[in-house]
Amino acid sequence: MAPDSWASQLAVALTESVPRQVGVVPLMYPLMEALQFRATINRLCWSKAEIDIGRLVEVLTLNRLSAPQPLYRVGEWAAQSVVVPMYGLDAGQLYDQRFGRALDDLQPVLAEAWAQLAARAVQQEGVDLSVLHWDTTTIYLEGEYDESELAAYGHSSDGHADDKQVKLGLDVTSRERLPLLYYLLPGATADASTPVPNLQAIAAFLERPECAGLAVRPLVVGDGKMVTPAAVMKFCRVDDRA
Repeated sequence: MAPDSWASQLAVALTESVPRQVGVVPLMYPLMEALQFRATINRLCWSKAEIDIGRLVEVLTLNRLSAPQPLYRVGEWAAQSVVVPMYGLDAGQLYDQRFGRALDDLQPVLAEAWAQLAARAVQQEGVDLSVLHWDTTTIYLEGEYDESELAAYGHSSDGHADDKQVKLGLDVTSRERLPLLYYLLPGATADASTPVPNLQAIAAFLERPECAGLAVRPLVVGDGKMVTPAAVMKFCRVDDRA
């Protein structure tokens, strides 16, 4: 959608007699357009559905930024916001099962979609990658999760040792404090085992075509558990190759 087109539709939505929530839409939608958000998702996860997956992910992203509540009844939220008239949608089209199917379809390509969008953001916005902060945290789960490959008992950082959990690893830029790379890990993963795979992932990210002109060697900062002999040796090899 061309900027003048979405801006016109947004203006119409704002002048309607029905009160609607504006939220972050005027700020975030132009950024998503600049990052080719919808097009990137659709290239990786094309479908013949009435509403393409890229559009659904855009709506979900705006929802998460505007109303980070349990992920259901998104259509009701959209009907109360400027999202429905701006996109020319009907709230009845945005039912929970449709979003659920879209997320299931997106999952196999999610890592590549994130990498492409992150690389484009770094390039377009001049994000400083000279210092990255790496750490993990735990997210506890309520339920059995017997068939999950990720949910497991392990050392809990949030005091829920009796619950199964997953671990989230995250690289964050130092200056802008933006998430660059993330990893969902089994709940029993030891922190000391994560630095080397993380360094490998950073090196692979910097070798992407979108990052070819960056010429950066990030300083990766972590806590004491992350400083292992294997991680130090791996970092030296990555730094020498760069």
